[in-house]
Amino acid sequence: MNACDKIASGSGHATGADDRPVTPVSDSVAPASAGPRGRSVEARLLLRLLARLGEPPLEFVLWTGERVSTGATEPVARLSIAKRATLLGILVDPQVCFGDAYSDGRITIEGDLVRMLETVYRAGAGSSRQPSTLRRVLDLLRRPRINSLAGSRNNIHHHYDIGNAFYSLWLGDTMAYTCAYYSTPSATLDEAQMAKMHYVCRKLRLNAGERSHRAESGLIRIALSLQRMSKMGRQRC
Repeated sequence: MNACDKIASGSGHATGADDRPVTPVSDSVAPASAGPRGRSVEARLLLRLLARLGEPPLEFVLWTGERVSTGATEPVARLSIAKRATLLGILVDPQVCFGDAYSDGRITIEGDLVRMLETVYRAGAGSSRQPSTLRRVLDLLRRPRINSLAGSRNNIHHHYDIGNAFYSLWLGDTMAYTCAYYSTPSATLDEAQMAKMHYVCRKLRLNAGERSHRAESGLIRIALSLQRMSKMGRQRC
């Protein structure tokens, strides 16, 4: 269980303002350009997070309707947070908890997600601010740990022994444990998997009759694809 789950589970039975959906933004709440004195505690913490990220042009809408942004330029996206627990998770560990909250629908985005992520990345890369004490503690806890035979066995069981039904959801019929190549926006997962294999074959300039060696489990489908193409008499894949 990560920090996001712990925070959410600790607040899951709370009632009141935390559980209310996001309300429409109105002029009666603190505007995005309001000074720190007119801010809630949550808004001030969110402003500190934005500063730590290099002050990217984003606007947040809290569950109370309060808006939070740096106010420097027009925001590239508006992010609505429905609960205090979601915000706390993002403040503690934004790299993990933001993705979890977005996937679960606890944070919604108005605007282009890819452009927003690129903006945050560029702002953070250009920031000269030192990481906070909490960030340094979290990074310390995430240091690579000394591996052991028992630890490796547990990691393998936790990651892989969860059944083909799960993996088929995002690997498709090929069950190829590698990336996929979407040559068109309308391509299906299976089409993207096969397109990936054909693309690799073309990059390698493999000819019919040549042998391939499987060096990694995710490439076995490419090896099989090469074999089928060779039997079909194709000179190149």
